[in-house]
Order: sequence, then C-alpha cells, then structure tokens
Amino acid sequence: MTTQQTNDQWIEDGDYSIENHGSVFLVFPQNEDAKENLINNVSNEVQFLGDAMAVEPRFITHLVEIFNNEGWRVC
Repeated sequence: MTTQQTNDQWIEDGDYSIENHGSVFLVFPQNEDAKENLINNVSNEVQFLGDAMAVEPRFITHLVEIFNNEGWRVC
C-alpha cells in the first residue's frame, strides 16, 4: 500500500534521513520512491543494513550533493 505525502510532509520528512554512527553513516529512505531510487541506482558494491545504505564518512558529503542535485530532500 502506497501512501501519498502532502507537500508539507515531503518538506518536513524529506526523502532520506542520515544517521552518523562514527565509522559509518546510514542513509534511510523515507518513502517508496526514495527506496526504489537506492535499489535501482547503486552499484553491487554498496552495503545495506536492512533498508539503510551504509556509507563511509568520506563519501557522505558527495552523496548528499548528488541527492540535492537530483531533487531529493535530505533531513
């Protein structure tokens, strides 16, 4: 079942949330479109922990820039 978000929810919740765990950042998709984007647009070398993509700290800034350039919201 897909739930449609209003514009206010989209801005507040974002498409991705990021958690800093020191040696790794976890990128969590916040809706089905964001989840599909991760699954369909990452290489086979990417590691997932559940639905979250694990990212080394040195790559997180570049990843957020890519998301922003593609129109995704990160919170």
